[in-house]
Amino acid sequence: MVVDDIPTNLNLLDEILDSAGYKTSMFPDGRLALKAAYQKKPDLILLDIMMPNMNGFEVCEQLKSKPGLADIPVLFMSALSDTNNKLEAFRHGAVDYVTKPFQEQELLARIDTHLRLKETENELKKHKAHLEELVAERSADLLQAYSIAKLGSWKYDLLDDSLTWSKLVYEIFEVPMNKPLGSGDFFLNVLEEDQEFVRRKWAEFISAEGKAKYEIEFRVRVNNTVKWVYTIAGFQCNERGERIKVIGTVKDITEKKLQLERLHKQNQTLRSIAWTQSHTLRAPLTRMMGLVEMAREGYMEDFTEEDFLNNLSTTADELDTIIRKIIRSTDELEMEVN
Repeated sequence: MVVDDIPTNLNLLDEILDSAGYKTSMFPDGRLALKAAYQKKPDLILLDIMMPNMNGFEVCEQLKSKPGLADIPVLFMSALSDTNNKLEAFRHGAVDYVTKPFQEQELLARIDTHLRLKETENELKKHKAHLEELVAERSADLLQAYSIAKLGSWKYDLLDDSLTWSKLVYEIFEVPMNKPLGSGDFFLNVLEEDQEFVRRKWAEFISAEGKAKYEIEFRVRVNNTVKWVYTIAGFQCNERGERIKVIGTVKDITEKKLQLERLHKQNQTLRSIAWTQSHTLRAPLTRMMGLVEMAREGYMEDFTEEDFLNNLSTTADELDTIIRKIIRSTDELEMEVN
């Protein structure tokens, strides 16, 4: 777009730009140019300063105040070559200043340069928007994964001793949302019996060199109930490699701990059953093996066949009773586990 109140200048520029392959629109008045720019945004504007009704500075100021037009590169054209006017042009948002009478090749070179710069800027904006979209998408995926895994996140700023929790961490510790937090608030929740252990592990982590990792299970007291939590964290560093934050996750593992405790008790019960019943089984098995050995060796003079079979049957019944008791006990344990 070319804006100049002198028809001769418009005709000359139209001819130059048309020969260079540019599509141009010519306007002798700033107000008309603004209306046209709202309807069809130009890629670049050549703007005269000294014009009636609305001068070039006012036109540029109007353009820069409109979000949809503010990024259009504006090249001022003027016979005013003093430094003050040039500075005023740049203060109003111009990207360049061409003094009249201008050299055709110089003008075309400047136009080409600023169009290329604008194209590069547009590509960078698209790339930035794409990156922001990817970041937002990955962040949403990560939040969803955290939610599915019931995994809370936290961040501790080493510089100002501020602690930031995700919503799930507030829920785990049952602390009111948006409450300002410091490192002391975290330790207040730790069960007294675990306080020394947790503080020692934290001190070891903070003082460790290299890529230290904080990984710990401990208990917290929440509204007169005790929960088990598991947390893992690492340092975040600035561009100079200085530690500035600790980033971590926390998970409520109370149910897991209870399940492990139940399994441990059940294993102890099974071991007790195995130990007790193995001794109970030994007596009837020994008797049965003795009867079988006597029959094999022919020492049956003191027994009638009926006595032998009755003894064998009684022993077998005793074994069957013991085995059924073992099966019933293990079935009950299995039902408890399920």
